[in-house]
Amino acid sequence: MKKMKKIAVIGGGAAGFFAALSAKYHHPEVAVSLFEKTSKVLSKVKVSGGGRCNVTNATTDIPTLCMAYPRGGKQLRNLFYRFNTTDTQAWFESRGVALKTEADGRVFPVSNESQSIIDCLLNEAENLGIDIVYQAAVANLKKIEDSWSLSFLKEEKEREHIRLKRMVVKSYKARKSTSILLFVMSAGSFRQAMKRIKYLRKISEYKKLVVGNLTEKTEDVAYSIAKLESIQFQKKNLLSAKEIESEKIIHHQESKNRLVKKLSSKEKGLKKQIRRNEIAVSKLNVRISRLIAREIAAAKKREQER
Repeated sequence: MKKMKKIAVIGGGAAGFFAALSAKYHHPEVAVSLFEKTSKVLSKVKVSGGGRCNVTNATTDIPTLCMAYPRGGKQLRNLFYRFNTTDTQAWFESRGVALKTEADGRVFPVSNESQSIIDCLLNEAENLGIDIVYQAAVANLKKIEDSWSLSFLKEEKEREHIRLKRMVVKSYKARKSTSILLFVMSAGSFRQAMKRIKYLRKISEYKKLVVGNLTEKTEDVAYSIAKLESIQFQKKNLLSAKEIESEKIIHHQESKNRLVKKLSSKEKGLKKQIRRNEIAVSKLNVRISRLIAREIAAAKKREQER
């Protein structure tokens, strides 16, 4: 039985989606999977263009387009002849997304909502049967004959955990004179030594948990800042539009100010929580260092008494 070929696309951004869609268009018999390391795809599309999504530019002259890319214009010339801004607009409009061109040449969806573009890409991927895998951070690529093997961060962590566990057992048997081993070996009984190993393991797991929480909170702050910048950009556009009535402008200003204040307050709270976690980790490290130092000193003293 002939094995089905597979194509993996790493990254669920705009480029990743178009790559996956193009691969499925040209090779419908192949299974296409798109791997995204977070729980959301197209997050940058969501906030681009002030939340409206600047789809493309209305310029159709290819040499003019290439001039906008001084470091890559030469390489893009051939690509633009294959798929250019006109093709981009036709692609979205043929899938039900109405577009408009503003005075500066930027092209936006008529809805003024980036979600229109996101929904279009997600629907197209679903219709073509592209498998979107979330929380799948690719850690390594390995060439095996004519194919590539992917390993993911979660799998790498599990393998690292097993490796470290074996290393601890091996080090304990070899009686290496390290601080952690002295802490374990200075136990009065095998049962106490096992408790100390479990204690060290819990400390390690706690540190990983704290780091994970800090990373998650940092990402939340970054997302809030991006959202705030998007709102500020929308505010600037609203204020500069002459056709909007003064009462509506005031209403939008007040609502945006409230949201800015709310986001700023949330950001301060997150920073305080991050600081508290950092202090807790620092105190825990001091306690561990003192405990290991006492056990090392006790072990040396017993060794001298012998």
